[in-house]
Amino acid sequence: SLKDQGLSTNQIRALFGEVRQIQGEWSIAGHRDQALRRLFLLKPKMAYRQRKERGRAVQALVEVLDPALDLVTKAQPRPEGQAPGGADNQDDNFQRFVDFFEAILAYHKAYGGS
Repeated sequence: SLKDQGLSTNQIRALFGEVRQIQGEWSIAGHRDQALRRLFLLKPKMAYRQRKERGRAVQALVEVLDPALDLVTKAQPRPEGQAPGGADNQDDNFQRFVDFFEAILAYHKAYGGS
């Protein structure tokens, strides 16, 4: 588990805080493009954290989040007027990414992550 590899809650929260800010921006009309740019920049930030921390723990988190992030950045935006919940569109995939990341943080904390 990430806890067993020495990952701290603060290390997760550092990245999750950025994701929450992007989520807030994503939901504001007219700011989606800026939010998407910040989401693209999350990959280099994760890589930087991985190298900065030098432990296996952050690397394991990045290995889990990286493909999930790709599912968001490579998907197409939800067509105008289409209800949420469709398969493989950027908006719904982004919400799934946020939910997934939040679940990682919750499980880490529940299972004794510091």
